[in-house]
Amino acid sequence: CNYYFMIVSTVLLTFVGWFVTSKFVEPRYNAKPADEGGPAALTAEDIGAEAEGKRSRWVQLRLFPLPSASGVQQFAVGMVEDVTEQYQAHIANRRSRALFRSTADGVCITDLEGTITDVNPAFTVITGWKPHEVIGKNPSILQSGEHDEDFYREMWRELAEQGRWRGEVVNRRKNGETYRERLTIT
Repeated sequence: CNYYFMIVSTVLLTFVGWFVTSKFVEPRYNAKPADEGGPAALTAEDIGAEAEGKRSRWVQLRLFPLPSASGVQQFAVGMVEDVTEQYQAHIANRRSRALFRSTADGVCITDLEGTITDVNPAFTVITGWKPHEVIGKNPSILQSGEHDEDFYREMWRELAEQGRWRGEVVNRRKNGETYRERLTIT
C-alpha cells in the first residue's frame, strides 16, 4: 500500500514526517457516494501507523478525486484526521461489551430513573426474562414480595450514601419461582 503526497498543507507536515518512517497497517476502503452537491470520496478508515519507539496512531484518510480535463483521474485531494482516541475508545467498548456478554453473573443496566436499558445473557438464564421483555421496565418486576418497605428503604439509603449496595435478596423468576442471590448495585 503506497501513499504519495504531492502537495501537503503545513498542518499535515507532522503526519507526513511521521508516516515516512512508519509501517502502515493495511486500510479498509469505503466508497462514499457524493454528498448533495459535493464530490464523491474514497475513505480509508483504520489506517494504523507504527514507528520505532513511538506508540501506534490511527488515522482516517479521505480522498476526493480531482477530474482532469481529459476525464482521467490523476490526482486527489486528501484529508488525514488522527482518530486514535476514537479507535481506542471503540476497542475498549468492544472489550467491555464482550465482557458484559460473556460473564456468568447476571447483569442488569438501568438509567438514572431505574428503567432497564440492557441485560446480559446470564440475566436471562438466571431470571427467565428475555431482553425484549424487560428493557424499558423497572427491576421491581423481579421482586418476590419477601422483603418489606424498610428493607428497600435501607438499600436505597446505602446506595445513595455509599454509591453501592451489597446484600442478599430473594427475587422471582419469570416462571414465578423464587431464588436467593447475592446482589451488588452500583
